[in-house]
Amino acid sequence: MHSKFCWIGLLFLMSFVYSQDKTYQITYENFFELSEDGLAYEFEDKETRDFYRELWNRKKVYHLLTDKQKGYFSQEHHLEDQKVLNSSDGSVVSYDNHAPDLYLNYTEKTWSQLTDTKNLIIQNELAKPAWNIDRNASNVPQFFSFKTMKAEINDGSGMIITAYYTPEIPISAGPEKYYGLPGLILYLEIRLEVDDPESAIVANIWQAKLVEEVKQSIPSLKIKRKTKFMTEMDYQNLLETNMQKQQEYNSSGVEKID
Repeated sequence: MHSKFCWIGLLFLMSFVYSQDKTYQITYENFFELSEDGLAYEFEDKETRDFYRELWNRKKVYHLLTDKQKGYFSQEHHLEDQKVLNSSDGSVVSYDNHAPDLYLNYTEKTWSQLTDTKNLIIQNELAKPAWNIDRNASNVPQFFSFKTMKAEINDGSGMIITAYYTPEIPISAGPEKYYGLPGLILYLEIRLEVDDPESAIVANIWQAKLVEEVKQSIPSLKIKRKTKFMTEMDYQNLLETNMQKQQEYNSSGVEKID
């Protein structure tokens, strides 16, 4: 009898450990909800307004490969993600609609991304959002037949963030840097708290289109001895400093040669 209980306990433990190691790949579709009044306010020129309307109306596709400890968030590459606008005033606007890949560490609560600078990696704290779970929410939409629950963030910033997550996949992850709920986020909406006629973008929406369990390793950052880490703010300051130096070289008639 004792041996029988030992085997049952061992099987339960193996099942628990296996569930901890599950890896999922989630495909999210991302799109904006736009305001025509806001577009007209932000862009008086019709050509520029049409450019940004077309750009922001385009749906983007992202993939999250994740387990309970870490995640890798990446955007599908498409040629149309890069657009150039030749304005009537002669100016040229180049817009890259592609986001950099994110390396997420839920255990150490950090996010990282590669830069164009050799051996330099951006690394920041992965702040946990202050979610309020609404256990009494009615008319909660269902995604992929999963049990779904609602959570919100309304911190007075002027934006209301609404998430629908499923406790049936007990992985605290979601699109971009959103995590911290007791289940996988299947839908995320970042919306203006009140209508703003001066804002072109009313809401930023992420919706899972595919959730699948996979046997696939999650990419990790390749750290070398020469690798340096820098916060996002410090990296932006570095770019601005280098741009200013280049402008000074150009204005003095001297071209900088690396």
